[in-house]
Amino acid sequence: MNALDCFYKKVAELHGQVATSDKEVERIIALFESEMDNLCKSFSLAEKKLQKNCGSIAAVKFMGALSKRIAVSLDMWKNKQKESVDSQRLRSVADDSLLIIVYGKVKAGKSTLGNYIANSAPKKSTPHFFTFDHGGSEVSTPKLAEFSGDSFETKTTECTSTIQGFKIQGMTWIDTPGLASMTGANGALARKYIEAADLIIYPMSSDSPGRHTDTDELRELAKAGEHFCVVITKSDFTDEDELDGKLVRTLRNKTKEDRLKQEEWVQTEILKKLKKVSIDHNTQAEEYLCGKILSISIMTAREYPEDSEQWINSNIPALYTMFNDVLNKDAVRLRGQKALFKVSSFLRECILNQKNPDSLVSHFAELQGELNDLKAKAAELTGQCNTLASACMNDVNLEVQKIVLSAKKNGWAGKKIGEEILEVVRKKVIAEAEPAARKILDNFAEKLEAEFPVPELNPTKLDIKDKIKTITVSNERVAKAGGAGAGAIVGGALGLFIPVPGLGPMLGSILGSFVGGYAGRKIGDGFSSSTEKRVTVGDNSQDVEDQALQFAERAVNVTMEAVLNGFNTKVVHPVAQEVTAMSKNMNKTIKIMNKELQR
Repeated sequence: MNALDCFYKKVAELHGQVATSDKEVERIIALFESEMDNLCKSFSLAEKKLQKNCGSIAAVKFMGALSKRIAVSLDMWKNKQKESVDSQRLRSVADDSLLIIVYGKVKAGKSTLGNYIANSAPKKSTPHFFTFDHGGSEVSTPKLAEFSGDSFETKTTECTSTIQGFKIQGMTWIDTPGLASMTGANGALARKYIEAADLIIYPMSSDSPGRHTDTDELRELAKAGEHFCVVITKSDFTDEDELDGKLVRTLRNKTKEDRLKQEEWVQTEILKKLKKVSIDHNTQAEEYLCGKILSISIMTAREYPEDSEQWINSNIPALYTMFNDVLNKDAVRLRGQKALFKVSSFLRECILNQKNPDSLVSHFAELQGELNDLKAKAAELTGQCNTLASACMNDVNLEVQKIVLSAKKNGWAGKKIGEEILEVVRKKVIAEAEPAARKILDNFAEKLEAEFPVPELNPTKLDIKDKIKTITVSNERVAKAGGAGAGAIVGGALGLFIPVPGLGPMLGSILGSFVGGYAGRKIGDGFSSSTEKRVTVGDNSQDVEDQALQFAERAVNVTMEAVLNGFNTKVVHPVAQEVTAMSKNMNKTIKIMNKELQR
């Protein structure tokens, strides 16, 4: 059995074996749609929970925008999957036969090839030719229309926007121009046929094979997971000679050397594009090229009888041999696995392609990035506490001094002094913390809200009081000799008026020893008999100022910490919590669908 007879026998055997409905495909699609719906619901729930728990309107908006961006991608994938399912329904036109699409540019020899394949079929498999009108309806026709261009082609003119084809037992052959030349209903129909095809044959003219426009078309087919064969057509030339004074033209095949050069060149250019598809889309796109690149001449095959040297060298037998090899190699895929293969390819693109910004793994990485960013912002806010507090203190110190002067002038009690200091601290902390927090939380700090708590500090110790010393002197010798010692005792009491946290009594004793000793010596110089006096030596406003500054410093630190923790508690942590939940749900879906793809 020669290669031609073998081919037609094989396609006849495929009749009724190419599945139009696959329960496994339907199960996977149903699972995919269910998972997409669940993800969308979980994102919507996360947004609602954040609205309830978060203290920042802008953070809620941030979360809503993130959720919506991912939901748009999920809806897009669902719609694309529905379109893919619709394209599979076109197989009904093929009557459960092998669906071959011949796809390429005008004048690439598509129709000439189709007519040869149809007319070479066994007599018992008479081809039925048809074309689609502009409304997409099938209309019978006697043959595939071909372009005129030289004396060896038919005189029929092919319309560039025509989709035409034929059917023989076990095979439906569809001839469609390149999509660039297709518009309207026929353009949409051509795209759907390409998606539904079991095998695509892409012819390119030997006049200029391997052009970027051709390899770009093949790249797009590979990205869509379509298998294709590439044929270089019109591999012939006209030889002119003079015979008996007349010019005679003879059709010849191009030499084997010229054909081989073109085949190698075209294969190299195609594989360049397919290799990039493999890298960009995490697939083995080189496998989509079926068989080797083959250079043929339909015209010499028509011109010369079968089994003649010119007919054999036209590479038509080699073409049928290649078709047989493809049918043998891809028999399982062509016998009902095409739909499953396409669904698997689609899901890999939708779920696992890291270079597609709309894939689930890309969105998962986006969520992880947002989560890490939120954690970093929370840590940065906390780390800014001491720096911002220090920045506040210069201004606060000046205000505290003013407050103490006003207190002395107006007789304010310690509580009043403390309240004034806390109000200054509050304003200064807000002035420092809010712009810093806005800068750190730049992507959702449109409006920051936080409660600024009053630190639990006791301002009553800040009362300004007179300092009273009691001095007892028995005689001049005692007064002079014991003045310092008495001063130390008095100084110890004086320390009670300087309640510096952690230092009060000791510091008071040291300062009092010096002041009391000095005062004792001065007083002893003026008296020779024992006497006792209570002397007002000033007020403790300086001590109050010192303590007020310490009070203010503690207030700044406590308030700053409370403010920044408030931002974290009300803004960062709730968003991080919901982003974590979204991330877990998406990772779960990725694992479920990836498990299906590994089956």
